[in-house]
Amino acid sequence: MNKDEENKKNAIKYFENALKACVRDNDFGNACEMQKYINMIKDIEPERLK
Repeated sequence: MNKDEENKKNAIKYFENALKACVRDNDFGNACEMQKYINMIKDIEPERLK
C-alpha cells in the first residue's frame, strides 16, 4: 500500500469515528458534514479504496 492510500484510509477512519461521535451526541448537522468528507475522500479514487 502506498502512502496516499494509507493516508486516505486513515482519513476515512478518522471521519468515521467523528461521525459516530456526532451520532452518539445527536449532533446530526456535524454528522452530515463528516459523511460529506468521507464521501469526498472515497470519491477521489473509489476503485483503489475497495
